[in-house]
Amino acid sequence: MIDDLTRIDVNLLVALHVLIEEANVTRAAARIGCSQPAMSQKLKRLRDALGDPLLVRHRRGMVPTERASALAGPLAEALRALNGVIASTPDFDPASARALVRIGARTGPLSFFPALLARVARRAPGITLTCLHAIGEVDPADRLADGEYDLIVQPRRAGGKSAITRTSEERIDESLYARRLMTTRWLCVVRPDHPDIQGTLDLDRFCAVGHILTSPRGDAYGLVDRTLEGMGRRRHVAAVTQDFMLSWHLAVTTDLLLTTNQMVAYHMQPSAPGQLLPPPVEMPRGDTVMLWHVRSHEDPLHRWLRSQLAEVCAELMSAYATVTI
Repeated sequence: MIDDLTRIDVNLLVALHVLIEEANVTRAAARIGCSQPAMSQKLKRLRDALGDPLLVRHRRGMVPTERASALAGPLAEALRALNGVIASTPDFDPASARALVRIGARTGPLSFFPALLARVARRAPGITLTCLHAIGEVDPADRLADGEYDLIVQPRRAGGKSAITRTSEERIDESLYARRLMTTRWLCVVRPDHPDIQGTLDLDRFCAVGHILTSPRGDAYGLVDRTLEGMGRRRHVAAVTQDFMLSWHLAVTTDLLLTTNQMVAYHMQPSAPGQLLPPPVEMPRGDTVMLWHVRSHEDPLHRWLRSQLAEVCAELMSAYATVTI
C-alpha cells in the first residue's frame, strides 16, 4: 500500500477530491486557493499517475469518468481519516488515560513521590507511576531520549553550569527542557543530647566534629566540602551513605553531624527528632528540578503530569518552609 502511494504526491489527492466534487477546473482551483493553470497541471499529473482521464468534457462542462466516480467515496473517507490523524490533538482526559510513566529520581523521591502518586490515583487512576532511584551521575539527554525515563527529578545548584533559573518551563539545550520545582534551605542536625553541640554551632566546632555525607555516587567530597575549601577550611567526613534516611538516623543516634535540607527535616523530624541548627557557612541554594526530553514536550499526558508534579512540589515547599531552626 505504501509503495503505491510513493507513485503519487498525496497533495494531489486533495486536488482530485475537489475536482470530482466540482467537475470544474476553475471552481476547483478557487476552492483550494491555486490558479486555474496550476489546477490544470495537477489534473494532468493525476491522469498520468492513475492512467485515466478522470474528468472528461461534456456539453454541460466536465463529468467524472467511471474510475473517478468509483474513487469519490473511498477518497473522501481516506482524506477525512488523514485529516483526523494530523488535526489538533484532542483534549486530554486524565480520568480515561492509560499509561506507564517512568520517573528517575537521583535523591529524595520520598519528598514528592507519595504526594504525586496520591494525586494521580485520584485524578487519573489508569496511569501507573514508576519511580526509579537513579544512582550516580545521570546523563539526562541519553536516558530521556531512549525512554528509560520520562522525567528526571534531581538536585541542581544555582550558580552551577546550566543552572535552571525559573519555575516555568525553559529549554536548556537542543534536546532538554527543565523546570525548577523547589528551593529549600540547608540546615544541620545532630542528636538532641550531643555532648559537644547544644543550641549553637560555630565554624570551628563545625569543622572539628565528624560529618555524615549523603552522596549518590558514594564520594567522600560534596557541596559542604567545596564551600569550606573556598574559605580555606576543611571538615572530617566520618561516614558516607547513599540514602538520606540512613544519614538522618545516623545523625540522631551518633555524635556525627549531618548537613541536609528542610525537605529531609520535614519528613524525618517527627519520627526521629534531632537538634536542628543553622550551618555556620553560607551554602549555595538547593534546587530540585525536573528534566524532560523534547520528544515528550508537547505530549498532552506528559504535560498534564508535569503540571501535577509542579503543583505537588509547590505545596510541599510551603510545608517545608514551616521547618524552623
